[in-house]
Amino acid sequence: MAKARAKNRRLERWQVLLAAAVTAVASVVVALLGLWGGGGPSPSPSASSSASSSVSQTVIAITSLSEQPLPPPPGKRYVFAGIARNLPSGQSLIFVIGAENNKASGPWLVSPYTAPSKDGRWTVHWDLPNPPAQVRWMAVVWFDNSCPPGSHCGGNPYPELEGSGPHAPHVVAVVTAPSSRR
Repeated sequence: MAKARAKNRRLERWQVLLAAAVTAVASVVVALLGLWGGGGPSPSPSASSSASSSVSQTVIAITSLSEQPLPPPPGKRYVFAGIARNLPSGQSLIFVIGAENNKASGPWLVSPYTAPSKDGRWTVHWDLPNPPAQVRWMAVVWFDNSCPPGSHCGGNPYPELEGSGPHAPHVVAVVTAPSSRR
């Protein structure tokens, strides 16, 4: 009788949710350890790009993404948060850019910018009145190296990012957000 009961045992809903939460927390910790050089493998080239030929590589990570309805439909309010390391000296700006999943090129959606805090943390708040149904989000570090440190002489990043996305000349690091189910 005990064997029959063991075969038919199912996990409770709270057990499944707990396992999912533990897995999510563990994946964020592993990602952050990789950013801080915690002895793990270095980020793959697809997850970040080099700022220059210098020894330290600029890296960026998205640690959270939330999406809420924004009236009127189909509007959405997005909040992206993350961390960046080894930023170039001077004014680095963080943007989130988006492209429809089935488009190879074309105009990119570009968020309002944010400046990372001293410890590299950043948050982008973005309201989109008519977002694409399926979108590939990326966070980028934009840096204009023609400006001396401490100045605010940088050019306008929006036309550059809208046209070239992650391949824009002043993008020094990029990461793709994990896919979200819609």
